[in-house]
This record gives sequence, C-alpha cells and structure tokens, in this order.
Amino acid sequence: MSSEPASGLLVIVELGAAWPGWLVEGSAHTARRVLSELEGEGPSAFAARVVAAAAGLMPRGVRLDLAVLAVNERADETQMRARRELVRALLYSKNRRGARLSVTATATPGERLHLALFGLENELEAFKGSRDRVSVYFGERMAEPVSSPLPEVADAAVA
Repeated sequence: MSSEPASGLLVIVELGAAWPGWLVEGSAHTARRVLSELEGEGPSAFAARVVAAAAGLMPRGVRLDLAVLAVNERADETQMRARRELVRALLYSKNRRGARLSVTATATPGERLHLALFGLENELEAFKGSRDRVSVYFGERMAEPVSSPLPEVADAAVA
C-alpha cells in the first residue's frame, strides 16, 4: 500500500479550447475530473460554475494536486476577468494549498492571447507567492517568457 496521499487532477476546458495533448498519458493522479464550458454559458457563468463545483468534485481524502485550464483564443477583458477569478479560487482556497495550475493554449496562439496569458501568469506569481505553482503551455511545450510585457509600438510622426 502506498504511503503517498491520493491526489486529484481537474481539467477545465473552455468552449472552443484544444484538449491538452500532453495530459493524455502519464498522469499519476488517482482521481481525474473534467469540466467543460457549455454552449452559450459565457465566461463568467462558467467560472462561477467551476468554482462552485470544485469543492465537491474530488472523492473524500483526495486533494486537488493539479488543475489544468485549457483556454480558447478569447483575450478580451470579460474572458480574462473570468479566468483570473477562476484560477485564484482554485489556487488559493483554504483546502487547496499546494495545488498547481497549468494554463494551456494552442501551439500557435494569437499575439493578444499570448500576452494576456503571460500577464495572468505574472499576476498570479506575484499574488501570494505562487511562482512555482503556475505554468503556461502553448501546445505541448512550456511557454518561454516574452522579452517585453507589452508589444512594441512604432513611433508615429506627429502631423
């Protein structure tokens, strides 16, 4: 009998997001759960549903070890606010101390999504010391930091 505590995996899939392929094999988690956004549900309602359901998803005695958020291409303020609320609730609730979060997008995200996810990662790392608990993946590879947090803007001649 193993002395390691039972650990859980929660995969959260936004409508239109790609399934995180790197997750298919090799998961040592004893309990696995998937929640997906419903057609027409919207980002805020989906985030609220996940937060409400997350507390009771794992069997008794199984702690949430890893949450994977598979995101779609949306990077507008409404979507990003819903993601922030969702991941903060997953990472920082009392009974989830030590849980890790992986945010995963397509291998070739649009520039706006790319920058928005790095902004989210940096914000979460600064919030309550979660630097080692948050990672961003694009396709099957871990994201490399961008050289500049903001896109460069070409100087415009003033008329």
